[in-house]
Amino acid sequence: MHSKIAGLQQRVIDWVEQQDSIRALLLVGSQARIDHPADEWSDLDLILFCREYDHFLADTRWLNNIAEVWVCIASQIGTGEPELLAVFEGGLKVDFVFIQKPLVPALTDSALLRTVCARGFIALLDKDDEMPQLALPEHNSAQHTLPSEAEFSATVEQFWYNALYVAKQVRRQQLWLAKDRDWAIKKIMLRLLEWHT
Repeated sequence: MHSKIAGLQQRVIDWVEQQDSIRALLLVGSQARIDHPADEWSDLDLILFCREYDHFLADTRWLNNIAEVWVCIASQIGTGEPELLAVFEGGLKVDFVFIQKPLVPALTDSALLRTVCARGFIALLDKDDEMPQLALPEHNSAQHTLPSEAEFSATVEQFWYNALYVAKQVRRQQLWLAKDRDWAIKKIMLRLLEWHT
């Protein structure tokens, strides 16, 4: 882990230790991942398991107890749990996800969290000593299947359709539309490269 982000992580741990309502803290994402580990630009992805968390969302000035905050955005993850996306001094980014359940039920009941944690996690704090009870699935790299002939043909046709559309929009000087469709082409190319690999 890069030294600046490691220092920020320790400041988060120190702060969480003082918060009775936060019972566990997990590091997930690239900093904890088994495959495709973090690089020097990777952020911290943290899951905070809380008895309650509304006060952390209602007033985010607590973030300044960790480090000077440049930007903070309230969001939520795909399953609806709240998340704060914070950028601290120096451009160091931390994603805080708040779960209002004890650690073991939260991770064993949630397919999303089990998938995230199955790629690697580190328990930074476990105040109630729940980690020994936790049985997560073994890590398996994502398994990819090859497309059917029909799916492959449809994808190739989408590529050429979009390529023609981009050429027309460039000729019309509608560059924003061309750029948007160009991105669609790149996503198709990525899918084809994944299949090829």
